[in-house]
Amino acid sequence: MKKYSVNITIFVLFLAMLFSLNFIPSNGKTADKSSVISERTDKAPEIKGEKWINTDKALTLESLRGKVVLIEFWTFGCYNCRNTLPKMKEWYSKYMGDSFEMIGIHCPEFDRERNFDNVKESVSELGIEYPVAIDNAFYNWYNYGVHAWPTIFIIDKKGNIRYQKVGEGSYRKTENTIKQLLEEPA
Repeated sequence: MKKYSVNITIFVLFLAMLFSLNFIPSNGKTADKSSVISERTDKAPEIKGEKWINTDKALTLESLRGKVVLIEFWTFGCYNCRNTLPKMKEWYSKYMGDSFEMIGIHCPEFDRERNFDNVKESVSELGIEYPVAIDNAFYNWYNYGVHAWPTIFIIDKKGNIRYQKVGEGSYRKTENTIKQLLEEPA
């Protein structure tokens, strides 16, 4: 009898773990923790980079007021970040102009990703043309409450966060948000 109670206890703990990790959805819907989307309206924290790539000056949200700004938190060694690159580059090419700016904020996951020359080389190899801020100290990461790579924020022309997306996917919704915010007055 004791043997069965130990096995049942282990099984119950295993199920509890699966539920807590959302491998088994508790509401009957498919769980997808990697693609959390939220529509927000809070003031965006100012950004700062220790160094910058693809720009001759540090960018600030204050200097970008009047533009829609897409910020992606990423790191060059992240497989999921690399999967978002085709869409990121497409949006930059398609919308870049007087009303839109895109900024990559590079926050390292591994030691080799802390090296500025490695990041600069990766940005070049990956064909990234938009400005990239180096955030080895995770200043922006913590101010924005980021928990995973990649995370996208879209900031409206008034400096408010209007959209947040964690993980890959939902590209249509993200692009629709860009279009909608570009149509709004400054």
